[in-house]
Amino acid sequence: MPGNDGAQGQQGIQGVQGPPGAAGSVKCRLAADDARSVTAKNNLTGMAFVLAPNTVYSYEFVLYTTANATTVGVQFSETFDGTVTAWRSQFMGPGMATTLPPTPDATASPHDFNPLASQGNVAGEVRISGTIEVGASGGTLQLQHGSETATLTTVLRGSWGVLYQH
Repeated sequence: MPGNDGAQGQQGIQGVQGPPGAAGSVKCRLAADDARSVTAKNNLTGMAFVLAPNTVYSYEFVLYTTANATTVGVQFSETFDGTVTAWRSQFMGPGMATTLPPTPDATASPHDFNPLASQGNVAGEVRISGTIEVGASGGTLQLQHGSETATLTTVLRGSWGVLYQH
């Protein structure tokens, strides 16, 4: 038989609050192979992040690559069409004993990575990472791919990127 539910009881003791979690991450993944045999760099479809104004981000791209000749390097650029307060990034590629020196505290786009070392005609892995402090205008951080010469280089599907907001 329906009736009155009665008064609400008091809330119990609240447990200890944990530390705040990470701001979260955004991921991207290359859906199809991207083959280039030109030195001009073009956008890698899907390998981009939209960045909000007045925000700090860190990112990493892991790229699986091949080249059709033993003397040809796969080359990359990062571009950003918003305003930048500070931007540092670094490149590590196949056949390199060390990373290319990080870009200085730059505010200009693009950041070009043109290694002279070739991975040869075998598969390799490239890592590009960095931190960008976005100024008053947000924009898109876009990764681009080109070849050292007019010989075919390919970024393979399954390559990926991740973005963290601070």
